[in-house]
Amino acid sequence: MTSREEMKELLVSAFKAGIAAAHPEQLFDREGICETLKELAVEVKGKVVIVGAGKASAAMACAFEREWDAAGGVVSDGFVVTREDYECKTQWTEIALAGHPYADDRSIDATARLLQLAQSLSADDLLVSLWSGGASSLLSAPIHGVDPASLQHLSRALVNAGADIFEINTVRRHLLAASGGRLAMAAAPAQLLNIVLPDVVDPDNDELWLATIASGPTMPDPTTLQDAAQVLKTWEILPPPDIAAALDDAKNETPKTWEEIRVTAQTTIVLPGNAAIEGAAAYLEAHWDGDIHMITPDPAGDATEIGVEFGQGFQQASFGRGVYLCAGELTVQASGDGAGGPNQEFALAMALTLDGAVNIYALSGDTDGIDGKGTHAGAFIAPDTLAHFAKEGIDAGEALMRNNTAPAFAAIGDAVITGPTFTNVNDLRLVVING
Repeated sequence: MTSREEMKELLVSAFKAGIAAAHPEQLFDREGICETLKELAVEVKGKVVIVGAGKASAAMACAFEREWDAAGGVVSDGFVVTREDYECKTQWTEIALAGHPYADDRSIDATARLLQLAQSLSADDLLVSLWSGGASSLLSAPIHGVDPASLQHLSRALVNAGADIFEINTVRRHLLAASGGRLAMAAAPAQLLNIVLPDVVDPDNDELWLATIASGPTMPDPTTLQDAAQVLKTWEILPPPDIAAALDDAKNETPKTWEEIRVTAQTTIVLPGNAAIEGAAAYLEAHWDGDIHMITPDPAGDATEIGVEFGQGFQQASFGRGVYLCAGELTVQASGDGAGGPNQEFALAMALTLDGAVNIYALSGDTDGIDGKGTHAGAFIAPDTLAHFAKEGIDAGEALMRNNTAPAFAAIGDAVITGPTFTNVNDLRLVVING
């Protein structure tokens, strides 16, 4: 019988292996990317300028510079914004820091700098844009007429209500100065190279998917002002007057096609967002003697509800000995005042539902190393998780209800902590049946 600590080590190590596999330095080595960059390095006649934002953007800039230099290219200027502790040393690109998950004045300043760089380009120039999850907070300057405080209040209200990332970013694209294709329009008629690291699962709508990642600063937007207003109506959120007026003004509509954006040429490279789950599976194949299964489709929705569904499903179904993996983003309805995030809420809800069921272990974690608020990437659960909570005097049900999962898992030593990961792809969930 494998011990609790051995199971924990297995799942934490597999999770970290998945993160390592999704690091931009690894992703840029994929077949086809280097060849595309070599062709562009030969073709471009003017300046090459790098811009970008997101939790993985600094590491993406490092990886791009390495490959561009190897292709014989040079960079004239560059500016990328990321969150604290996610910067890295670059050759040509300035790395700036801004607030995340909550924007600050640096976010507004960073937006202005990117727009200024884009506006300086001509038809012979190439704008290299590097996007990953988190960019919407890091580039939070609103469109004319919208107060930054109103926009931040609205963003928090959507998150706390449980809106998913597609809904949240539909609203953001219409209210952020550099989002929804506006940065690309500022760069026109320059040439455009988009390199995107997805942190959301493709909803079988590639246009919406690409526009959702980082709120699509250099992508056409398939949604409308009316769609954005409908999101607020769906979640019964009353917008402040400045935002209501902005969503009612046709001048704030985003571009829908590349023809509207008017860049001379565009190339889009999507880095493999499934690299983390593939990396975790590869680790398990080398270190686990049971079967490995992928759960499809990736679950989506409220973290607590999905945690309950997983707990019930693994209790009731006849699962054989093995590891079961899935990816995808979950949401949280914030009704309490605690600290934590969707991965820890999923784990706690699953533990409560399993109620000590033997031989079932699980880990849920965010590949960017930060699950909601705090320093935890996620959490590990085992058959004795509830007993550990009881020993520490923790009411697990109350912790879940108050959205206070992070202190609970920290108290029993089952918080998963990775530190900065320099990447940001889909969250990972791993379940082991060790019977």
